[in-house]
Amino acid sequence: MNDNGQSGNSSGGGFSELLERVRARTGSTLSSTARASRRRLDHHQAQKDLEKLYWKLGKEVVALVAAGEIDHPGLKHRAEGIEKRRTQLVATLDSGDE
Repeated sequence: MNDNGQSGNSSGGGFSELLERVRARTGSTLSSTARASRRRLDHHQAQKDLEKLYWKLGKEVVALVAAGEIDHPGLKHRAEGIEKRRTQLVATLDSGDE
């Protein structure tokens, strides 16, 4: 027997027990980390989806303002700003072809 009252052969069992506790704790930590990562990924995807919906809505509003179906000073101002930027982009691309 050793100082702890255990026989010399049981030290391997203590090591196995330690390894099992480490494995269980590591598995638990990995599992909770995976859940947290999944929540962050889902949140990020939801944000991207929302941004895309706003982008599509904006395009629809610009088209409706251009067609005269919506008459609102703020929307008209922003739609004109978007059209000005689009014109500038096209001009920039066209000038690069020469």
